[in-house]
Amino acid sequence: MGKSATVIAASMLAADFGRFGQQVHDAAAAGCEWIHVDIMDGRYVPQISFGAAAVAAAKKGAATAIVDAHLMVEQPEDTLPAVIEAGADIITFHPESTRQAWRCAEMIRAAGRKAGVALTPAIELAAVRELAAAADLILVMTVEPGFGGQKMIKQMNAKIESCRRFIDEIGRPIRLQVDGGIGIDTIAAAASAGADTFAVGSSLFGCSDYAQQVRQLRKRADG
Repeated sequence: MGKSATVIAASMLAADFGRFGQQVHDAAAAGCEWIHVDIMDGRYVPQISFGAAAVAAAKKGAATAIVDAHLMVEQPEDTLPAVIEAGADIITFHPESTRQAWRCAEMIRAAGRKAGVALTPAIELAAVRELAAAADLILVMTVEPGFGGQKMIKQMNAKIESCRRFIDEIGRPIRLQVDGGIGIDTIAAAASAGADTFAVGSSLFGCSDYAQQVRQLRKRADG
């Protein structure tokens, strides 16, 4: 099946929270097809970040963009109804954070949304193999979850390659997303390993010209 067309997702964890709506709009206007919203509960990861209200704000700030909610929470089945109600188009969760992983995927898809499953650096592909039949996206975290601005763990490119082979073997239209330390110097290697969707935070919001940065990221990803 091979990779799908490149998608650049603006990771709002690196944005200016005081200008959240404007930065969502600016990222979409610069060419980011997706808006990536990390939801943290202070339990699965030490930090607390956005909630469902940020998903709703992202939908309002960029009506034409896909809102991609990444749940870094314990028992995501409890958080899902609010995130679905807020309008998330894609909802990704960590299977090890729940005893009801299949139910979570089914809740998402029953609501007409896309379901994603995430792998932290320590979690192997085997953890999501059985969920692949209900997944529309696999997210490989290339840093430890919960903190923005980390450097990419380059050894994760081997996991990206394994995920790409797995997706191609099963023949389902599953997107392969990477999140963590993705920027001008790392995106090409991740793309070569098989990723097609890139959550970009500090590399985007830390520059002065978002549109130029998105063009450069896309150019490097597309080779």
